[in-house]
Amino acid sequence: MTSDFTVISKISNKLVELLRDNLVPDIISKRNAIALCTPYEYEDIEVGIFLYDISRDEEIPFGGRINEGNIQKYPPEVVKLCYAITPFLKSDIRYLAQEQQIVMGKIIQTMNDGFITDDICETNLKLLSLPFSEKKDIISGKNNNYTMSLFYCVSNVHIDSLRTKGIKRVNEIIFKTDYI
Repeated sequence: MTSDFTVISKISNKLVELLRDNLVPDIISKRNAIALCTPYEYEDIEVGIFLYDISRDEEIPFGGRINEGNIQKYPPEVVKLCYAITPFLKSDIRYLAQEQQIVMGKIIQTMNDGFITDDICETNLKLLSLPFSEKKDIISGKNNNYTMSLFYCVSNVHIDSLRTKGIKRVNEIIFKTDYI
């Protein structure tokens, strides 16, 4: 499946739409309260999706060139996208932890049941188990405040190369059988 350079943005938007479709209005009141943001700049967002890492997907073997007629296309770069999904709820402190847990449970259920990217590319989604110190570094940054978050990785994301190489095909072979 081919993917252009916009595939990262498309997958991020697919995540936003998936969560909006499944959390609004039962859990979160407004669709625009679920959006892409950093953990440091979320203003009126109630569920933030933060793309914190893009790296080569080492689980996918590096492919060779692809023949297309008289041209060879270089293989795509295969990457994985790592996201932190964080509820930024503004509730009475007595109910905040419980409301965060409800939101996170629904996010886990939604991601487990419904992340399909057939129209973009064939990707894989995995809930990550990171050490607490790594989670804290991603979410807190320079700030020491940690907010409970879920960490997901979307792997097998292809970004096509535009690089090509012309090749010559053998079109005719002449065999001579003249012997002296």
